[in-house]
Amino acid sequence: MINIKQIIMSKTKLINQLFLPFELKSNVVVKNRLAVATMTTQQSNSDGTISVKESAWLERLASDGYGLVISCAATISREAIGFYNQLSVGEDPMIADLSLLAQRMKSHNTINLIQLCHAGSRAIHSLTGVKPKSASSYSVPMIADFETPEMLTVTEIKEIVTDFADACERVEMAGFDGVELHGANGFLITQFISSYLVYWNCFRSIKR
Repeated sequence: MINIKQIIMSKTKLINQLFLPFELKSNVVVKNRLAVATMTTQQSNSDGTISVKESAWLERLASDGYGLVISCAATISREAIGFYNQLSVGEDPMIADLSLLAQRMKSHNTINLIQLCHAGSRAIHSLTGVKPKSASSYSVPMIADFETPEMLTVTEIKEIVTDFADACERVEMAGFDGVELHGANGFLITQFISSYLVYWNCFRSIKR
């Protein structure tokens, strides 16, 4: 026989746990287990600086009571831009406005992260001014306007690693609590580990 009372009590206990503090391995305590995942809203200014509208959006999320708030995907350099009106942490002048935002968000006792992203082959040539780069050079015939990327050199990969490190430093200087690395949706990190791209490149090699 199903004990409805026990089921309700069990579910209630699980729900209540959502509002309990959670300590990360870094000893940072998140006030509850509710988090806002990163959302690309394309609200930044065209030069990559954070806009008034985007600042208000992120501050509102912090004030809504979430324990953890993650920003939209922020580009780490001019060459890494993956969409229009993308937030940037690729240059030092971006720090000042982000610092003001971080202060306002922290007043709501939230843990605030900025997601870092390099678009790789999905970088927009018209915005970056350079041909897209990726872990390898490949084509995607089913995408009509796909621009075949150039394969990154070892030197260029090291430069990108440095760009990520510099972006992390700017995020810290601005007063945010940490970063999240964008490793999904076909952006650069994915391009290094994607089984699809590995399969596709192997297929092309075999076909040749």
